[in-house]
Formats: sequence, structure tokens, C-alpha cells
Amino acid sequence: MYSLKINLDEVQSLKLWKQPFVPRLNFAARHFQSFLPTTVEIGKPYWIIQSKQQHRFEHLSSNRYYPPDISNEHIIFHRLLSMFHSRPFILSRFPPQGTVAVVRARHGAFLDIYFRMHAEFQLNTPPYHPFWYTPAQFQGRLIIRDDASEITYFNMYVPSEKRLNVDMEWFVDRGGPSASMEVDIGHMPQMELRSAAPSIKVNETGMTPEHFISTMNDKLYENLLKSFSWMGENILNEKEVFDLLERKFYPFKEIPYYEYRQAFQKAEETNKLIHTIVLWGALDDQSC
Repeated sequence: MYSLKINLDEVQSLKLWKQPFVPRLNFAARHFQSFLPTTVEIGKPYWIIQSKQQHRFEHLSSNRYYPPDISNEHIIFHRLLSMFHSRPFILSRFPPQGTVAVVRARHGAFLDIYFRMHAEFQLNTPPYHPFWYTPAQFQGRLIIRDDASEITYFNMYVPSEKRLNVDMEWFVDRGGPSASMEVDIGHMPQMELRSAAPSIKVNETGMTPEHFISTMNDKLYENLLKSFSWMGENILNEKEVFDLLERKFYPFKEIPYYEYRQAFQKAEETNKLIHTIVLWGALDDQSC
């Protein structure tokens, strides 16, 4: 895995990346205001970060090291991802791109928000060639007051139930008329951020930004979340919520697809013809 011309180990940064860049970090509840929708509509997905690419086949350059400037409303996403590594890109080079969220339910002034993010990391700096580390996706949940004054819960993670969940690409030759890249795909068991406890009013406790909130017992935290009486008709379960978000990224998923044998049963029930598609791999998440 050495560059052909400069004799450098391009995966050295990957080998050395064995711990989070920032293990713990304080945030103000108001920093998460960007997660809130303009208008609260239960069960209706909305874009938080959306690509400006006009066509899905347009890709951003792989030949770069540092993220572009971040708009104010997107700083929170960059800061969260920066806890993993110092060079996150909140918009991946190719589709699916961006961040989508949906309000699953409401409890008084609190909103139960689920979200899905596609982002990636640049592990190398010069003289090493660019090395891209692209998780399949980030899923997350946020329970926040509708004025962003209080947060009860936050969790963001890369799903790990599938055999493959991360894509890696790196240049082995950037010279000449065409660049040459190596590609590999793998599995990481855990990449996750979690709130230590519900937010507190700093002025009332005398805490300073240098102090961290004591971590709440997992069982107590779980019981707190269960205590919410979510309001709304036909509240979606977690799988249904993430399916909604997935369809926002992949329009083709608006059409139901069935396993081969199940398709015959469904065709008979609905008196419809079968259209068979054979693929060499998945159409959705590149890395899973």
C-alpha cells in the first residue's frame, strides 16, 4: 500500500487512528438548534444539509485535504464529527450526501428527532496522498426542547449490524493525466457519540465550561427516556423512522422490493406481473 513514486505508506494515518480526536466535549443546548425543523410536522422528513450538486452523478473532488468553509447553521455537525477526527467533511464527495431528519413524536415542548447523515473524513496531510474514510452512514436520535433550550438525549452512531460499513479510498499516484486510486471496504464495530446526561442550567450549578457533567447511570437514563408519553397518532417505530429517512436519500426505495420467493406470493395476491432485477451488489449504502 505504498505510493508508487514517493515510497510513503498511505495508510499510515489509518493505522495510527486508534482513539477519538476529542473523547469528551461540552456543548450548549442551543448549539443543536440546527436540528430543528422550520415547521414541526410529525413524520415528515426534512433536509438539514443538502447537496448543491445539480445531478446525482456529479462528484466532488477527491484530490483535497481540508474541508471547505462551514456555514454557521452547520457548525454543530462539523464539531460533532470532529470528536472522531480533526478533518471531517459534512458533505461526502458522492451521493448519498447531506443530512436528513424527521420528528417522530412530541411530548409537550419536547421533540423526538431522528436523523441520518452522510459524511466522511480525510485522514492524510501532505506529503501523503489523500486518504478518504467514508462510513456507510450515521444514524442518530435527539430529544430536544422545541426552543433548543434543553436537551434530554443525544446519540449518533455508524450502524454495525451489517458485515461491511466503511469504505476507504486513497491515491497511489496523483501525477500524470489520470490519478490512480486504491479502494477497500471493511467493518468497524463501533463509531458512536452519546450524551452523558440530560443538559443542565450552568448558571444554577456554578459549573464552568471546563467541567464535564457526571455520566448518568445507563439504567436511569433508559428509564427517563421511557417516561416520555409521546403524543401523536400512529407513532412510528424506530425501523419505520429510519426507512423514511432512507427513502429521502434513495428515491428508488419508494417502490417496494421483495425477496425472490416472496415476490411470487405477492404477485399472486395482487394479480400483478413480476419484474426481476439482478444486481452484483447493493444499490443503497455504498459501504453496506
